[in-house]
Amino acid sequence: MNKRFGILVFGMGMLIAGTCGATAHHNQPSNQSSAQQSPDFRGVRVPDSKRQIAQLTRKLKLKSAQKKGVLAILADRDRNIKLIQESEALSNDAKASRISAIVADYNAHIEDLLNGKQRHKFEQVLIRQREREEKNRQAATGENAHFAG
Repeated sequence: MNKRFGILVFGMGMLIAGTCGATAHHNQPSNQSSAQQSPDFRGVRVPDSKRQIAQLTRKLKLKSAQKKGVLAILADRDRNIKLIQESEALSNDAKASRISAIVADYNAHIEDLLNGKQRHKFEQVLIRQREREEKNRQAATGENAHFAG
């Protein structure tokens, strides 16, 4: 059970940080400060809450009360992430580490709102997302050359 929970939390982090943050990073106006541009701290993308709630609602068929709960969780998470982004005392590695921890923590809160069927679907989504993120990471670093045959 602990292994399953660990996979779920990791996967949620990947789902939130990967899929949902990618467009936020590229669609920001260039005249904003780096903290407002959803920077990429060592591969950790800052989540895009609007896209994330739309995706979760669609894929998990969230009910109205669940959606409201997730929105509240995401708003709190985003406030905490913004504080870390704006910190001048933290290195990018420290920011990445803290953002990853925040995402994992808030993902666990989101999971608490899901029923059994939704959790199962969510785990499947997370596994696929983790695979895509790993593939993208490898492509970005050139590691996929080892797999060409």
